[in-house]
Amino acid sequence: MPTNEYIDIELIRELRSAPVSIAQAIGSELSKINQIVSIDPEMGLVRIRRVIDLILRNVADHNNIPSGTKPLEQVLVELTKNSAIPDLVQKHCRVIKEFGNLAAHGNEFPESGLSFESVSDVEITICTQSLMVLVQWYRNKIIPQIKQEEQFSVLNSSRITHSHIDQAIEIDKLNYPEQLRGIADFCYAWHDRNQDIYTMIIDPLTNNVVGYINAMPLEQGYYNKIKSGKTLDTEIPANEIRQYNFPDFYFLCFSSIGIHPSYQNTGAFRFLYEAFIKKLVDLARKEIFFVEIIADAVTEEGLRLCNYAGMKEFCKTNHNSAIYNVMLLPPSLRISTSSGKALLSFYKKKYLDFQDIVDMVFAEQGAALDGDSAALHPRQ
Repeated sequence: MPTNEYIDIELIRELRSAPVSIAQAIGSELSKINQIVSIDPEMGLVRIRRVIDLILRNVADHNNIPSGTKPLEQVLVELTKNSAIPDLVQKHCRVIKEFGNLAAHGNEFPESGLSFESVSDVEITICTQSLMVLVQWYRNKIIPQIKQEEQFSVLNSSRITHSHIDQAIEIDKLNYPEQLRGIADFCYAWHDRNQDIYTMIIDPLTNNVVGYINAMPLEQGYYNKIKSGKTLDTEIPANEIRQYNFPDFYFLCFSSIGIHPSYQNTGAFRFLYEAFIKKLVDLARKEIFFVEIIADAVTEEGLRLCNYAGMKEFCKTNHNSAIYNVMLLPPSLRISTSSGKALLSFYKKKYLDFQDIVDMVFAEQGAALDGDSAALHPRQ
């Protein structure tokens, strides 16, 4: 490789032409590295470190990990802790960070005892190769998700209005039979009770809701009624919805999901699902954990989501559908994204710390189902 082409030119061109502003900025920085690193190695290493700073902070923001003015080392530690970055990539970042510190501060390299004057083209090559590992991972795994995020926006909590809920009900009319559609007064009351039950995505071009998820944490008694398959979830009393007002273990009823037919097969489904997972991560950071999730799969879209998440059929209902469930403590949800891995990391640790308590909570829930004379026998 010629000395003025440490970073692959085709990769730079791809990034600079990507329809994502952060990718374009990274491509420009990489081009400057090629221009300067063989002339001024010190400044080249500083720019290399600047690129990993730019990438890692963007990955942190993408995973709802505040980076702000935190030192790069702290950002890297938090990304690693939350499984938001692969171990191999993390190790390459540390190589770059240490050499970048050496160039920026002129101090001795902490592990090898080298001073900057002794850093040669070999060390520069090591750093640029490590940088390529990071950039290629970022290009393949993160940029496609950012591109999707620019196509849709997420609405959560208090940002959701009655008007947005009305739009979600209109989506119901396009996807559900009448008896399974959201009822406005109930939906308003549910949201007033707990503003975090809805996750919605909008099309920024029209500012209209194009997809939503309604997932409600229920009091255990009513949760068991839904799980038995004999009660519809369209008229849940608002006072049966728990509020996320203190750390605890909850049972979550995945009530409904809707994607506007015009946005099916556009990536909206995956984007909505990822937004929901990120919400679960945010709740886990507040010590709000779910023992189990259930869903009444009444539509093809609902069944698709259940299968996508690795949920299993629990029982048939008396309204021609099936109840699906998945355990989160211990976690058996199937997720492959970086935020999903972060979620599973939280839940695995929580289960190890509180296994006895969690098992007792779930045993009580199971006993309540078994004690119901109308309880159904789940599929094994």
